[in-house]
Amino acid sequence: MASKDGEAKPEGGKERPAAVNVFEFLDYRAYLRAHYAAEKERKPAFSHRFFSRQAGLKSPNFLKLVMDGERNLGPETVPKFVKALGLTGEASSFFGDLVTFNQADTVAEKNRAFERISASRRFRMAKRIDGDLFKYLSHWYYPAVRELAARPDFKENPKWIAAHLRPKITPTEAGGALDLLLSLGLLVREAGTGRVVRGEPTLTTDHQVRSLGARNFHRQMLERASDSIETVKAIHRDLAALTVCVTPETAAIVKDRIHKFREELTQICDADTVGTVVYQLNIQWFPLSAIPGRRIEHEHAVVTLGDVAVGGVRHGAGQHRGRQPSAHERRGSPEQRRRGREAAGRHGVELRRHPPATVPLAEGLADHR
Repeated sequence: MASKDGEAKPEGGKERPAAVNVFEFLDYRAYLRAHYAAEKERKPAFSHRFFSRQAGLKSPNFLKLVMDGERNLGPETVPKFVKALGLTGEASSFFGDLVTFNQADTVAEKNRAFERISASRRFRMAKRIDGDLFKYLSHWYYPAVRELAARPDFKENPKWIAAHLRPKITPTEAGGALDLLLSLGLLVREAGTGRVVRGEPTLTTDHQVRSLGARNFHRQMLERASDSIETVKAIHRDLAALTVCVTPETAAIVKDRIHKFREELTQICDADTVGTVVYQLNIQWFPLSAIPGRRIEHEHAVVTLGDVAVGGVRHGAGQHRGRQPSAHERRGSPEQRRRGREAAGRHGVELRRHPPATVPLAEGLADHR
């Protein structure tokens, strides 16, 4: 039985210890694990088999397989889980969106699911900044507006901001960016003068939000780079490309040089405290052909000078030693395959201050080697 607001209650309406709040989670498997642990503590006889009976499932250990990432939930099993979990109303819809968000095969599908998740008032109350930070990373002009605030003549005027960005945005978009940047502390009011300047917050959020937001950011900035071919005069930009065939060892050397190059450029730009123009630098290093001996391999480095610096991440499936892996091992579980797909596109994110210092958006995510 469930209460009016979706909180689980036992039959008979008797109160019991507060159920695990689904709105505090972005990983539905983590929620299931927390729910199971809470139920087990409340009622020692609770088991995977008992849950399956409540859900009307034939497999007695299906819950464990899902929690461990061995099985996914589908359109037929989600309602059964919702019933066994005692979720109703907004909570039941929210759980379904979590499942979609975690199991989505495409970025577009994942984006749509997270938009529904972040629209939930109860999620915003529980998760604080996840939705806002996702919005910040998913709109190219939010970091640009923050960097624009470094100009000595910066005006806290949406029309002024909109007119100075390229491509231009609307005053409404500029006003929304100002509000969000101020709420996150990425822009602050200077003591004494009230002037808006760049803030130095330490922001943390769920890794899936960081990963998805960063990928959205990269795509939009690469679109800006593509547009610049037609919209920016050659004297004001620099575009170059190099296609080469190298060994994995040389590829690693190049990647290391990219990291060092990025740090050198960042130091140069951080030392410029009277900037007047917001620039964007993207660097990509990735394979155009299959990599021998690797089932999953991804090389990607995108560098943003200014507000967001994104370091390259290299993920490999590793190599089996000794006996040959079975077909099942090579294929992996659904959860392993999902994590592999996510790993192939994951990027670290790091906010930068002026003068040179690092404001971690998330501990240990920037500059993975």
